Amino acid sequence: MSVHNKLCDPEFNKIQTKAIKLNFPVDSDMEKEENPDSVEILCLQDDSVTSFSHLRKEIKKVFSFGKFEGFVGEFSKDIIDRIARNPLVEKITQDFAIQAFDKVIYQEDAPSHLVRLSQKAPVEEVTDTTYYYGEESQGQDVTVYIVDTGVFVEHPDFEGRATLGPNFSTDKSNIDYIGHGTHVAGIVGSKTYGVAKKVNIHSVKVLDRLGQGSLSSVIAGLEYAVKHSENIGNKGVVNLSLGAAKSAILDSAVKAAYDAGLLVVAAAGNNNRNACQTSPAGSTYTLTVGAIDDKSDTIASFSNFGSCVDIFASGVEVHSLNVDKDDNDEQVLSGTSMASPSVAGLAATMLEQGVPPERIKEEMLNIAIWNAIPHSDIKLKSSTHNTIVYNGFGRDVTRVTAS
Repeated sequence: MSVHNKLCDPEFNKIQTKAIKLNFPVDSDMEKEENPDSVEILCLQDDSVTSFSHLRKEIKKVFSFGKFEGFVGEFSKDIIDRIARNPLVEKITQDFAIQAFDKVIYQEDAPSHLVRLSQKAPVEEVTDTTYYYGEESQGQDVTVYIVDTGVFVEHPDFEGRATLGPNFSTDKSNIDYIGHGTHVAGIVGSKTYGVAKKVNIHSVKVLDRLGQGSLSSVIAGLEYAVKHSENIGNKGVVNLSLGAAKSAILDSAVKAAYDAGLLVVAAAGNNNRNACQTSPAGSTYTLTVGAIDDKSDTIASFSNFGSCVDIFASGVEVHSLNVDKDDNDEQVLSGTSMASPSVAGLAATMLEQGVPPERIKEEMLNIAIWNAIPHSDIKLKSSTHNTIVYNGFGRDVTRVTAS
């Protein structure tokens, strides 16, 4: 029996018809029920072929889903040339390597909030203190507006990417007197402590040296961020590590910023209450962030909770920049104010990758770590989502639970 006859043998076809069909799709105007299988068509249309002896064993993998059919294997040039002449063959291409769009790079001995962001277990359960992130996902060409107490933009850890905007507070100076805004900005995008290490930081001062502001100052800050973003043409994120009692007017201003194309990230608040009762955290147009202790993944004792909290991030003893001119100086703060900028930084990296603002929350929840907060810790927090922010680049650490 010739090699060609073996290829067309019915017993062979029972095993390999699908494989061959995959690379030789029947034309759309041909009814499969009324025509031989693709293998048989191939054989009938190329009776002169006698060099297919290695075809079956060289097929490595077959594919069939939807209207896509194909196979991969290693074939001689002669066989490829003959297959290419068959009218049933739509395309032939050489297999090639594909890699993720983003090469993973890392920061060793990273602050715990960064370690937690890129690993799937509490910091106490991992020995790897590395922050993993994407080389091309560092927030390039995205501006994060730090609507806060100001930012010490000259800090060398910002590498020249931080700029001063207006001062809407009652302070006469644009200086960050207490370091809150600088600490927040450092978590968003500084070299050492930042989630998005190439993002642009823009300070919009709305809180004074006591950390206090007004509804009108925050609304002015949101208005400025919208207009500034439109003028420079950059994708933008607004970080609001601030809050007040429920305010329909503030929520309306947040919605206006959202409708203008800005992603608004808000701290849930530090009163151990339902965040839906506050603004801007209770707005449906914010990405609202609660705080966990990343050592144990428990909700921070002070963190607000409830259905308006979309996600949790590190917020206990978070290391970041200080307003001191010594670039080695840092400060350690706790609060949902510290959790929010981790999410704002991650959102900036997602915007840079082309995720539209209105899809950021959904996409972030898709890759979030679900059900990691202990049930005993969350069961009394009515309707609170059990989600911890994750950037998708780290290692999956298997939890070990004592029996």
